Amino acid sequence: MDKKKLVDLVDRLKKSGIKASITKPRKTLLMLQQQTAPSN
Repeated sequence: MDKKKLVDLVDRLKKSGIKASITKPRKTLLMLQQQTAPSN
């Protein structure tokens, strides 16, 4: 996942009222992948 997509996802989460921390990208990405794209 490139940085632009990550920033877009974080922005969408913020608009949803969820604060995603970029200082913990692995944890955030795991959460995002489970919620949005469970097609590993």
